[in-house]
Amino acid sequence: MQDVLIIGGGPAGAALGCYLSMKGISNTILEAEVFPRDHVGESMVTATTRIFSEIGFLETMERAGFIRKYGASWHPTASKASVHVEFGEFPQEGIEQDYTYQVDRSLFDALLLKHAQKLGSNVYQGVRVKKVLFDGDRAYGAEVQFADTTQTLEAPLVVDASGRNTLIGSQLKIKQKDPLFNQFAVHAWFEDVNKGERPDDIHIHFLPIKRGWVWQIPITDKITSIGGGNGKRSLPRSQIRLRSLV
Repeated sequence: MQDVLIIGGGPAGAALGCYLSMKGISNTILEAEVFPRDHVGESMVTATTRIFSEIGFLETMERAGFIRKYGASWHPTASKASVHVEFGEFPQEGIEQDYTYQVDRSLFDALLLKHAQKLGSNVYQGVRVKKVLFDGDRAYGAEVQFADTTQTLEAPLVVDASGRNTLIGSQLKIKQKDPLFNQFAVHAWFEDVNKGERPDDIHIHFLPIKRGWVWQIPITDKITSIGGGNGKRSLPRSQIRLRSLV
């Protein structure tokens, strides 16, 4: 029996596995997909570098050659003006570098999960947690689908790191949508995009509609992620303006 079962091998589950293993706490990470996997969310915030440093992952990120992200830029709808922020202007406790990273999530997630495994986490990919097992209000294990068989794994602590799927929240029917974040987004990767005067920034281009935006994120020297998001209502096709970005 492991001390902790972690449902989900994404960044949250993998980072937790690293912390637990570093403290000698046995843990098993159960991931439904097989990495590498495609995933949106390529631009890191500065606070993540403290976590990566604590679990000894920064060296791996540097070796992987992820784009260093020194700042962010915001662009209004009505003019060519922009506002820039340099992360080095806002020092944070425990963070010793003035940049974070723009990442290819398929590579980043795979490297982080592998790092957790290297530190001691037991990692299973391609397995699906069917349900969390409860004794009253206490979770004591999970029913897990391994290929054609279902097994019960028990642990004193079960952590739901399944992300937006919120396995426990859905199972217990306590999941509630936040109306403020009732949003959608679409994105794709493009080659040879004009990245502007600050090529390593994340660029946020505001659209002339309520709560609408387009992001521009450099993934490599050649590839740029471009996507748009909107809240509460559909985004009319006629209002999407990407011509100035590509």
